Amino acid sequence: MKPILHTKRFTLYPWLNNPEHNQHLRQMMQSEDVQKYIRGHAYSDQEVAEGFIKMQKSDTGKFGMWMIYEGDICAGMCLLKALPTEANLSYYETGYWLKPSHWGMGIAGEVASRMVKYAFDELNLPCVVGVTHEDNIASQKSLEKAGLKRQDNIKAYKLDLPFFIINNPHHMSCNKPAIQTERFRLIPWRNNPAQNKSIIWMMKSAKVQKYVNGKPYSDNIINQALPAMAAATNQLRGFGIWMIYDMSAAQDIFVGTVFLKSTPADQPLTYEIGFWLKPEFWGKGIAAEVADHIVIYAFEQLNLPHIVGTTELENIASQKTLLNIGFTQIADAIEDGQNRSQYKITNKNHKKSNKPILHTRRFTLLPWVDCPEFTHHMTEMMQNAEVQKYVYEHTLSDDEMTAQLSRMTTICQQPDLGYWMIFDNDTCVGMALLKPAENQKGQYWAEVGYWLKPEFWGQAIAAEVAAGLIKYGFKMVELDVINAITLPDNIGSQKSLLNAGLIRRGTTEAHDQQLPYFEIQAANYKTSS
Repeated sequence: MKPILHTKRFTLYPWLNNPEHNQHLRQMMQSEDVQKYIRGHAYSDQEVAEGFIKMQKSDTGKFGMWMIYEGDICAGMCLLKALPTEANLSYYETGYWLKPSHWGMGIAGEVASRMVKYAFDELNLPCVVGVTHEDNIASQKSLEKAGLKRQDNIKAYKLDLPFFIINNPHHMSCNKPAIQTERFRLIPWRNNPAQNKSIIWMMKSAKVQKYVNGKPYSDNIINQALPAMAAATNQLRGFGIWMIYDMSAAQDIFVGTVFLKSTPADQPLTYEIGFWLKPEFWGKGIAAEVADHIVIYAFEQLNLPHIVGTTELENIASQKTLLNIGFTQIADAIEDGQNRSQYKITNKNHKKSNKPILHTRRFTLLPWVDCPEFTHHMTEMMQNAEVQKYVYEHTLSDDEMTAQLSRMTTICQQPDLGYWMIFDNDTCVGMALLKPAENQKGQYWAEVGYWLKPEFWGQAIAAEVAAGLIKYGFKMVELDVINAITLPDNIGSQKSLLNAGLIRRGTTEAHDQQLPYFEIQAANYKTSS
């Protein structure tokens, strides 16, 4: 449900689809002045009814419309919703309708600023955009007053419209899901003011910190810790902090936090779980319930091989919690100069790859294993018409997707060659491959290739990743030659292969057609290196 929001002069009430709100919306929908720069003419009665149906569909969760009130007087409506673009880009737009009696009072800029703050602080959106009619100069000025900057026009609402955008300077990418237990909702921490207020309270609580830091954190340390926590969370695939909320009350009640993290890259790889609870929620089995669901997520979704938990020697309650959900004590250890007990739980169903994790200048390539996280990203690309335009030339059916995933799993059982998922810190950008291939003449080669999600096209990722796989193929696998093929009209991919060091060698017969053929030989690679 959307919250009530406040500006300096106005209260923004979530649209309730009730007679009062709808009366004001109808007035604006049937006002020629209001609709002049929106649809060009007022709504008819039938169009009003159809408009309310569309509004209901876009008014979901934390997004939709708010009615603007000054006291008990309705000044108009504002919104935050998905922007329907011709290119299917993932943007959320802010907008507003004001009654003519309230024009020229700076309301639009004030309200748009509040919607941007809500989008960034509460929803962690990476950006907010706005579109206007080309002749609506006043609305363009209002968006600029709210901090949005004019860009090139965009195709939206079947029109070529002026486009404005503001980026979230504190945005945290989030590849972590919300998790629900029997009693609680676990919401990923996104470093926004509302969540940080709760975290800071616990950092300053002597009771909470007794078995964590030994004493409350100072303001100076907190100011340093939050940005460091945000940076670490942004760099860890699927890891981070979750806020624990009790769902039993009318409004969610903050209970504590739970985290899942990995050790820094220069240390032996270990995955650790931990939890902080507000004192009034101790002794209610909350830590065990929450930690158990995090373990399930880590094992089933992330395919982690194990998780450890570390506690103070005197923290008997936390030790019992870990033991109750299947951890085993493995050792006592010294951490941060303090004696602690260490516990471990092993994933009995862990799927281990026989290929290494690879690194390029910007990306980490994680070997493919048949786990839900990787399958989710592959399914997304197999069902994307833009991605498949130059692969299968059509989106894949359910049977075709099952066959593709099965082929990947089978190929990855072989040593050295296979598939890798491409990650930029916390974000999956695509898939790369170095796999055995055969043409229609029965000739075999090691083929390099890649699929990228459309939002990451044009960033030289394909060339960088292909070059990384070529280096691996020649230096570690000791291949003699690496090849690649593309569809004839895939000029972008052909340029990427050339930039990665491959040379065009005419065409070859594959997939029942003659395709552009590229190769690089080990001898030439060594010379160029």
